[in-house]
Amino acid sequence: MGFMDEIHCKHKAQTARVNVPATPRAFSVSGTPATGRQHRGTPLTGRPLRGTPSTHVIPAVAFASPVVGTPSIHSMRLRKRTREAELAEPWTPRSKRAHLDYAQTLASDLDLTDEARNEVMVASALSTHNLTLKLYAYLVRDRVMGLAERGQAFLKSREYKAIDHIVANLFGYLMDGDVSGYKEGLLPRCLHHIRLHPRRYHIPVDIEDFITTSDFAKAISRTLGSIRSEMKRKLFKTWREKKGVYDVVRMLLGKSSNVQVTEAMWGRVAWLQLNLMDYQELVKNGEKEQKLFWDWTDGLLVEVRNDHSHLIGRAKAKAISSFFEMTLKEHIRLRPTRRRPTLAALPAWQRQLREAIREMENYTDEDVADLQRNFETVDLEDVDSDQEDEPEAEHEVQPATIGDAHDDA
Repeated sequence: MGFMDEIHCKHKAQTARVNVPATPRAFSVSGTPATGRQHRGTPLTGRPLRGTPSTHVIPAVAFASPVVGTPSIHSMRLRKRTREAELAEPWTPRSKRAHLDYAQTLASDLDLTDEARNEVMVASALSTHNLTLKLYAYLVRDRVMGLAERGQAFLKSREYKAIDHIVANLFGYLMDGDVSGYKEGLLPRCLHHIRLHPRRYHIPVDIEDFITTSDFAKAISRTLGSIRSEMKRKLFKTWREKKGVYDVVRMLLGKSSNVQVTEAMWGRVAWLQLNLMDYQELVKNGEKEQKLFWDWTDGLLVEVRNDHSHLIGRAKAKAISSFFEMTLKEHIRLRPTRRRPTLAALPAWQRQLREAIREMENYTDEDVADLQRNFETVDLEDVDSDQEDEPEAEHEVQPATIGDAHDDA
């Protein structure tokens, strides 16, 4: 026999002894009081009992006699079963009649129309569970319809275009001098950031669910497209007018913009304008399509980063910055400008925006892909497209997108 077998046998023996019911010491097996040797503490088996007292007191057992007027146990159980049956099937003919009468009374008290009265009468015949589900369905429908209406109203409001709200943040992103791209993957990154941080964009609490809808995604896409279109138009216009880069940036921002200029912004705008002029030559030669300028620009930015891929950290950032500084000098040579303006400190909302840009730049492809799979919208690339075929064409742009974005705020 193995060790475990022996342990199991001992355990079974102990369990058997514990589970054997004890025989009352003061009574014999037949139920009569024990006498003689048994009464003195020795059970019928003949084995002596240890610690058994010489005498035993037989406890008296009290039996409750029925009292007149007190319900018996049988009647109480019967009433309980009756109540349970009524709860399980409450719509007896008698209760249905009572529900209909109550519905009639309510309709009369509230002075309901005949159509509304009939609807209440139909509801009175429903079970509690079905009626609850019906009411909940109505609530969900009203909430969804109300959410869509409130969301559309928000997109047309001044809050949507305010200084540190959605439109201004999108404009500040595209004007920043350190962004990694202007179109490719930008919409999913912006949507993802807005969903993670609705408070930063001052989105009202009662429409937070609206930012997960396709209508909101389309609105953000249209805003981004409008901003890019207006940037492209003004870059082309200021080049024809032979404006210097400082004036170009000032015209892009507008007279009343709260966006503060940075050194990197000058270099990036100079690079964009020179690339736009090169791209126009490619379009004239039939090598490129006008509407693909921003896609082409994003490809050039990828090449710039790849050219410095052998560097890391601050060394890489410094090398890329020097590249755009060289572009700025070339732009100044081609379009001589006035004295360089003095740079001011960045406002708090713009510093927060730059932090948001760094967060969005660190989003992985998996983050963006997950959003595109789960977002309730049509193909984002079809929605997120430029709105112009020719750069000199005028387009209707939301007031809070370019230049005088904050006049309405």
